[in-house]
Amino acid sequence: MRTAVAGKRTDAPGERRARAAALGAALLVVAIAHAGALGAALVWDDHHLLGPQGSVTRAEHWTQLFSMRFWEMGSDAAPAEEYYRPLTLTSFRMQLALGAGSAWLHAGNLLLHLCACALLFACALRFGATPRAAALASALFGTLPRLTESVTIVSGRTDLLASVGALGALALHSSAPGAHARRWAAAALLLAGLLGKEVALAGAVAIAALEWAQRSGSLSRAARNLIPVACAVATFALLRLAAQVPAAAQSPFALADRALFGLQALGAYAGMIALPASPQLVIGSVGWTDPLHLAVGAVVALGLAAGIAALLAGRVPARHAAWLALAIAALLPVLHVVPISVRSIAADRFLYLPLAGAAIGLALGLPRLDVGRGRMLAAGLALAVLGLGATTAARTRDFRDERVLWEKEVRRAHPGNGQAHFELANQRAWRGDARGALTLYAESLRRERALQERFPRWSVPVLLRANTGLVLSELGRFDEAVPLLAEVVAAEPSVTSHHLYLGTALSRALRFAEADAALSRALALDPGYRSAAQARARNRRAQALWAALPPEREGEPAALRARRAQVYQWVGHLERAATLWIDVARAEDADAEALSAAERALAQQRQVFGETPATRALASALAERRS
Repeated sequence: MRTAVAGKRTDAPGERRARAAALGAALLVVAIAHAGALGAALVWDDHHLLGPQGSVTRAEHWTQLFSMRFWEMGSDAAPAEEYYRPLTLTSFRMQLALGAGSAWLHAGNLLLHLCACALLFACALRFGATPRAAALASALFGTLPRLTESVTIVSGRTDLLASVGALGALALHSSAPGAHARRWAAAALLLAGLLGKEVALAGAVAIAALEWAQRSGSLSRAARNLIPVACAVATFALLRLAAQVPAAAQSPFALADRALFGLQALGAYAGMIALPASPQLVIGSVGWTDPLHLAVGAVVALGLAAGIAALLAGRVPARHAAWLALAIAALLPVLHVVPISVRSIAADRFLYLPLAGAAIGLALGLPRLDVGRGRMLAAGLALAVLGLGATTAARTRDFRDERVLWEKEVRRAHPGNGQAHFELANQRAWRGDARGALTLYAESLRRERALQERFPRWSVPVLLRANTGLVLSELGRFDEAVPLLAEVVAAEPSVTSHHLYLGTALSRALRFAEADAALSRALALDPGYRSAAQARARNRRAQALWAALPPEREGEPAALRARRAQVYQWVGHLERAATLWIDVARAEDADAEALSAAERALAQQRQVFGETPATRALASALAERRS
């Protein structure tokens, strides 16, 4: 027997078992599709969030997580963005305190995804869907490859928590006169969702739409029923205010430009829903016009406007009002009209809660699936679930190696968006491939500057300039590196890591006095900054070693060349150090001590970067010498 929107469910014999079986089958399919996520690596934002300077590990006590911004990373990082998500941070802190590794962190995400699917099932049943229709809609939602990003990237937990809170509140909220406990419990779930991510506010909008549709002329009763929800939203707002989190990001684009981006984003999301089996981390680019997306977005905007008008006019039945409001309210904040700190025009992860709302609507729109044409439709949907689940399973494997993941993203990146190039460059830089990294950084920088030419208020990301400068310095291109890093320091003078990067480049250039000044400025900003203190100590030692060396000349003894190589190794100019060590390995007058020093340098470079072109060349030279 179907349930009424605000009433109580009356089970027919065996209906509870049928519901449990349908839900169990749906969750099993979803779990199998995402099982590969358990073997995924930490990728992208995971490094910043869970790293040594991330909010999760920096907080001295878990209660401190409720008074800091989501991306607050200390004085050696750029200013935190305008996000307040303490419950997400707390969930990570609890798992890490229990010794959880990456597999358990991914398991936590998968569990939350299954909870979201179960709550979607409950919402669909509540509004009148049959168990079979609700189960198929939940399975379809749960296996969508577009949602792989939210489930498989650990930092995607924000969308999972927000959706669990919003869907749980919607499933639990009741308009019945005596259901005070249910309404307050729903409000508590909503508050938890808001503390996971701000998009859970869509749950409050959905509940308000439900009350509006059921008001039956009594606005005062509907208003009273919304008091718990209003208290949850007010509590979140007060906590956010106490943490001194700004209300919104600052945008370099005018309102008219953002409105244009919004239409393009709507068109992009429509295409993403039409092609659910083509997930992508970086989609499109703000600042670049796509006529097709604009045209499709305009049509979608008209449809959304009609839906909002119908909701406000009370022409939408109560059973449809909630899911429609949920889908629309969750999508509107990510259309760039309200400024968001995202370079892409759209993102798969932003579809998580909107698609949950749409899946509820799908379940309500399905006919009976156990008779006539309903059986054929059910079979078709089941095949779609299996096909999408297989695609999702394949997609999770991409996340096992971040380098492979970004290589795929670079191949299909929008011509105006260099984010994928930047992330792949980071991977290559961490592996010691400075030349490969520089090529990618340069391309990313070119694309960012092209956008800046069109929109002068657009700022080229400081971290991109900083990383490019560091790689340039590693390759010995100091005439380019030092001015670029000085520009980074000027852009954000209070960020201690920028002074460290400039000091590192100056030290590699053997400009020891200037390097010492830059590193001392970093320590003046943060006396406890260990990396800067260590870099300054290395710089001073390298300065003393270099001062004791005679000017470099052709044909100098291998022992002297080894001492010179040690200085370059010490300051981190590994390319130059490797070249000198290769000369030592090939020198006829190289004694056992010099060759032993070259072996130690090779081991150190491998420990830091693994196998690189420089280490392979040095290893080959040493092998030839031994033979």
